Amino acid sequence: MRSLVRPLILAASALVGAALLAGPSSIAEAAEDTLTVDSPTEGEVLASRTVTFAGAGTDGAVVNVLDPDGTRLEGTTAVVVADDRWSITVTFPAAAATRQTVTVRQVTGGSGAGEETVSFMLPDPDPAQLTVATPSPGEELLARTVTFSGTGETGSTITVLGPDGAPVPGSNPTTVTDGTWTVIATYPEDAARAQTATVDQATAEGVHSQAVVTFQLPIVLLPAPVITSPPTGATLAGETFTITGTGQPGTVVVVFASPRVPSDVIDDTQGPQDPVTVDGSGRWTSDVQLTPGSYRIVVGVAELDQAGRFVQVISEPSLPVLITVQTSASSAGNPPAYDTPHLADTGDSLSTLLPVGGLCVLLGVALTLLLSGSAHPRAIHTSRGR
Repeated sequence: MRSLVRPLILAASALVGAALLAGPSSIAEAAEDTLTVDSPTEGEVLASRTVTFAGAGTDGAVVNVLDPDGTRLEGTTAVVVADDRWSITVTFPAAAATRQTVTVRQVTGGSGAGEETVSFMLPDPDPAQLTVATPSPGEELLARTVTFSGTGETGSTITVLGPDGAPVPGSNPTTVTDGTWTVIATYPEDAARAQTATVDQATAEGVHSQAVVTFQLPIVLLPAPVITSPPTGATLAGETFTITGTGQPGTVVVVFASPRVPSDVIDDTQGPQDPVTVDGSGRWTSDVQLTPGSYRIVVGVAELDQAGRFVQVISEPSLPVLITVQTSASSAGNPPAYDTPHLADTGDSLSTLLPVGGLCVLLGVALTLLLSGSAHPRAIHTSRGR
């Protein structure tokens, strides 16, 4: 008997030693199947960058959510499983990639007790609100060099696009700095007055947001037409007079006759005369009716509305022609001339006296002020084009 006891004791000791050596891992293996990840599910496309990881585990065990490199996911802490459930919530920053893979690990008694890996998709980050401060919607600009500016997400790229989807002429993409951006573009003279631009913001993650703005470019003033008769300094008798000149074929011209007499004898303004069209040979003719007095005659190219009514002057003014009108009965005498200084006498061009486009707003009133210094132009007339 004694010879059998010793081998049995040695065998039992070996089994106990093996059990002691493997004890903790065997316990962990027994608990490994208790860890589950219920959310997010594998491959799920999430609607928010705030993600709740949740599942089942072993009461008292500790659960961590780990990065692919094995470190705890930034913004999370370890949680203890209670009533067989665990939950961890984290908000991924805007810079985080949309495709994510994490590992959920359960630890019991200092040893691993279960591990699950899950992949999912985050939504694109919401970019900072894109705004356009200039130009304002519908603004009528004074120059064809346009400054686009506004606010956006710092570090994003701003591109101003035309209706064709290409960058507007003369512009370059810019980077939002301290929440603001500026892009300068120069439109060519043949670009349409009415413009629509799309401001595109692209974040570092490739997220795009857009804002649309419409505005009006100024008119490019056309060359001035020319008055060929009567000559400047002429004294005319009668009531109806023919004004002739040259211009670009097909354009429409209007004649302004501004009295050069004391303001207390000037009738209320009757505006520019009826428009006439320059014929194919580049000539135009207009008949005007004038009462006795001294006049400064100026011609400009006109824009008309769909009904053929005068809208605005779209050219430089012609050189002025100074005339004196007298009745037939007094033609032998010397009619009075009130030749006070006027802007037109200085030789200044319209562009040096008014901002570009100023005439367009005032429907010719600015022309009248340029010609006579008076707010009361007078032109009583008929007109005809030849």
